[in-house]
Amino acid sequence: MVLTGVADGALVIAHPRGRAPRELTLLIDGVYQGSLTSIVEAAAGGAGLKSLNQIADPEFETTMPWALETPGDAVVAGVGFSKKWNLEQGNAAYVHHLRTQGVGLQRLVYRDPVEGERLTVTPGVAYAFGAFFGQHRADVRIVVTFLDTEGRALATAEAAPGEERRGGARYASYALAQGDITAPVEACWATIAVHVQGRVSERRSDSLLLLARPWFGQAGRKTGDRWRKVTLSPAAVAAMRELDRSAVRSRYALPADLYDGRPRRIDVQDAEGRSVLGAPLVLELADPAIGVIEGVSGAAVFGWARPARGSSDVLNVRLVVDGRPAGVARADQRNRRAKGHGYRLQIPNRFMDGLVHRISVLSARSGRVLAETVEFLAVSKTAFDKLQRYGAVPRVWQSPAARQRYEALQAALRAIETTPADDRAAALERLAQISRAHDVLLTGFDMVRGPYAPLSFPVHPKPRVSVVIPAHNKFGVTYYCLSALLFAGARATFEVIVVDDGSSDETLRIEDIVSGITVVRHESALGFVDACNDGVARASGEFVVLLNNDTEPTVGWLDEMLATFDNFDDVGIVGAKLVYPDGRLQEAGGIVWNSGDPANYGRGGNAADPKFNYVRQADYLSGACIMLPAALWSKLGGLSEIYRPAYFEDTDLCFKVKAEGLKVVYNPFCLVYHFEGVSSGTDVTSGMKRFQEINRPTFKARWTELYKDNGEVGVDVDLNKDRGVARRALMVDLQFPRGDNDAGSYAAIQEVRLLQSLGFKVTFAPRNGAYLGRHTERIQKMGVEAVYAPYVRSVEELLEARGGEFDLVYVTRYTVAQDILPLIRRHAPQARIAFCNADLHFLREMREAVLMESGPLMQKADATREAEMAVVAAADVTLSYNDVEHEIMQAAAPGVRIAQAPWVVDVSTDVPGFEARRDVTFLGGFAHPPNRLAVEFFARDVIPGLRDAMPDVTCNVFGSGMSDEVEALGRDGLAIRGFAPDLKGVYDGCRVFVAPLLTGAGLKGKVVDALAYGTPSVLSPIAAEGANLRDGVEVLIARTPHEWVEAITRLYQDPDLWAAMSRAAQAHARRYYSFETAQAQMQRALALGGLSVEPDPRNLVTRKARLSQG
Repeated sequence: MVLTGVADGALVIAHPRGRAPRELTLLIDGVYQGSLTSIVEAAAGGAGLKSLNQIADPEFETTMPWALETPGDAVVAGVGFSKKWNLEQGNAAYVHHLRTQGVGLQRLVYRDPVEGERLTVTPGVAYAFGAFFGQHRADVRIVVTFLDTEGRALATAEAAPGEERRGGARYASYALAQGDITAPVEACWATIAVHVQGRVSERRSDSLLLLARPWFGQAGRKTGDRWRKVTLSPAAVAAMRELDRSAVRSRYALPADLYDGRPRRIDVQDAEGRSVLGAPLVLELADPAIGVIEGVSGAAVFGWARPARGSSDVLNVRLVVDGRPAGVARADQRNRRAKGHGYRLQIPNRFMDGLVHRISVLSARSGRVLAETVEFLAVSKTAFDKLQRYGAVPRVWQSPAARQRYEALQAALRAIETTPADDRAAALERLAQISRAHDVLLTGFDMVRGPYAPLSFPVHPKPRVSVVIPAHNKFGVTYYCLSALLFAGARATFEVIVVDDGSSDETLRIEDIVSGITVVRHESALGFVDACNDGVARASGEFVVLLNNDTEPTVGWLDEMLATFDNFDDVGIVGAKLVYPDGRLQEAGGIVWNSGDPANYGRGGNAADPKFNYVRQADYLSGACIMLPAALWSKLGGLSEIYRPAYFEDTDLCFKVKAEGLKVVYNPFCLVYHFEGVSSGTDVTSGMKRFQEINRPTFKARWTELYKDNGEVGVDVDLNKDRGVARRALMVDLQFPRGDNDAGSYAAIQEVRLLQSLGFKVTFAPRNGAYLGRHTERIQKMGVEAVYAPYVRSVEELLEARGGEFDLVYVTRYTVAQDILPLIRRHAPQARIAFCNADLHFLREMREAVLMESGPLMQKADATREAEMAVVAAADVTLSYNDVEHEIMQAAAPGVRIAQAPWVVDVSTDVPGFEARRDVTFLGGFAHPPNRLAVEFFARDVIPGLRDAMPDVTCNVFGSGMSDEVEALGRDGLAIRGFAPDLKGVYDGCRVFVAPLLTGAGLKGKVVDALAYGTPSVLSPIAAEGANLRDGVEVLIARTPHEWVEAITRLYQDPDLWAAMSRAAQAHARRYYSFETAQAQMQRALALGGLSVEPDPRNLVTRKARLSQG
């Protein structure tokens, strides 16, 4: 008998037919476990070597028995490229060309753990071979060569995939290559190799091959699905040959606690204590169970799970909420739609609190996580629409839209508060309108009944936006939508155009109920296409919005859509995030696959998940809520009449926009509740909805060229959702950038813009994992995917799951980089690492140690230098703002790659003159010690002399993070003002800007800002460092207290000098800190790190350094 391996949770032993092994005992790590008596399968026929895959560990569970014949820097091989590409069962190996240019054919050779490269074969016997492949810009074939006793090649066979597939979690995503050959009569051995050739691509410089479940052996079958794993000694192979015609296989269940991922020595002994052939085995067994969470309903989590393939066991699953055990259940429910048995886990009452929770379902046997999701857990199991229907008018807070409505009310009250006194009557009427509209929203869109309270929209002679709402009967639904429009409000002026498409209900007298709107009437129902076209024909706004009447737009919806056009170039059309009334996601932009079939991205998902919540390009947008310029609408001819009466007209419109070279943009900050199906129903075989299938072939035929390369249906959904991106970058910093709170945050935002301009889709992962409200939203509005807890719990988790998708990892701060660089190399070996050091930490610490005359501080600086320079050496390129620091790093670590870090400012075009300004200003973030030391020096050594010279002048100190000690520095002539939300006001209001820094390193953002705003400055040498500034031309430089007083006084009192220096400062900013200059610097830096990129206008890039907010 021979122990041939482990498969599907059981030991497999081959033995002669009719002679089942008896009195076998199992030992694990040398410890007796008991007798092997439970046979879970006995398979006859095709036994012996014909039953076995002679390739060891084809699912790559414990080993990687394949190696590159000629390894080098340009090509790497391994197992588990990323979690995204791993199979549900087992793993996939990979060959990754870090670059394809100039790299020839690579051979990945099979090296058996026992026999080496040469496998023993039987002459004259037919052999089958093959594998599953995933290809990314790579050509591949599997090659088998038979050798004689002298090692000479006798015959060769090869097989290549018949098509290209990308690989993934399912074998259906891989392409099959298979072949067969009869071993020559002189054959003694066979070798197996995978030949890989990376292809040169304009868009990507690398290539990737995935290898799954390779097989080779005697058999009639030509697929790897049922081949057994085997790692046999030569003696075991010989025994198997003798069993070739008579053997069967028996399977013996293994103890459940063996599946813990730890190395285990498994031995099977006969009655005399001798190990059977093939034993012992050393394996690391992971739990083979798989499962999914299908949803959360009320207080229950439901889904399906299954143990190992072929096992009849029932799997126990465990519920964990926020890391705390919450229950156990058996996955034993029938589930015809699923790939396993259904389960239903009750969520304990303590978690039903209306807050967001991370829900995990684990295998109770091993504790391995099978599936996870993040959900809001409602305080009640009664759905909100049921409360509206059966529970009278519900409480305000019970609505899924309560947060948006509260914010809308806050905005309305602020607007009313600022209303001039002579318009008080209008303000009170506005308040009454808001109250009535809110009552309607609480009642529910399908529960609104007459009598209808009057609504009134303000009339604007030149509205910026025209909102067109088609309606056919169901007046209560339209009235609800109009109430929502009034309640949501907007800063932008807008008009409302309702198109009555042949109604016969109260819609006929809508003007008597709602004033301030335009009504267009059709005598009979013409459908959505004609209703929208006729409505827009009456529009007078610069922009046009199409809005379904079965919607509830929420606060900020209109302003956010407009901001998309303000922030980005070449935007043609913008669409909303659509959510169901219960808060579940309906659509986050649409994908049109290479089949021409559209799909709603994210349908049924958690609307709060970060992957649905950043501005990005899409293939199409739902016509339920879209905005585009009126001029573009006219140029495109509106909605195409070939789609009358409805369906596919919105998808077609988006493709017409694309054909004009413009962008189709999804903006999740335009949030609209959509009561889908109210207008046209949901049955695609009857009524208006049937035109969805009628119009599908028309759309496909019209736009084949634009969608044919969009990706296979359902494959790589989260990659395909991002359009217009050529590359992908992961940015990692300690936290999300906090706007203008500090220079580092400002720099991070500009680096995002620069990477986007070079074709990168940017994913930003903060090391602390914290969501920071509007600061996080700011970069999401820039088109950045921001990831944060609880959706992604750590950078490590992100890299493990998605490392394979990134071309670049851009890390800021050495304290962050030193922790994650090894993780990047492990999980994203293809990615180049750019390390932005912002400033040289050890240099700043050394300067502070010298200033404070502190030995311990100098020791700390020495330790920092060792750690910081280790990161510099490990990165592919280090970016630094300061030439002085470049020289220091090169001296400390010769040969490291150092590049100029870019800085970007928008030069102000509106510069107040000398007479319009007063006082002196310093600005900085006081969590940064050099700023505190600077103000202390200025207060102690400069202010007294400055008061003597100019007693009427005050130095104003602005900044975030001020401590009590800083605030205590205030005195006559020195005012501590605190955080300044309006930087332009700070710089434009002061006559002289000062930066008396005594320590620090890097480029000083506040200094560059002063240059851009045209505010003349007096600086210390350290403040001026790295900015290429000339004393007496762009700035004045001061060292001693006397020099400070003299320079400030001179600049403050000489209008000619002030004007000349203001002009020179702005000219310097234009020359060194323009976006174009910075873009070229970033290109050079990435090229130095091994990544060649060019500007790519297809991507979304914000126009200005500071974002226009919706």
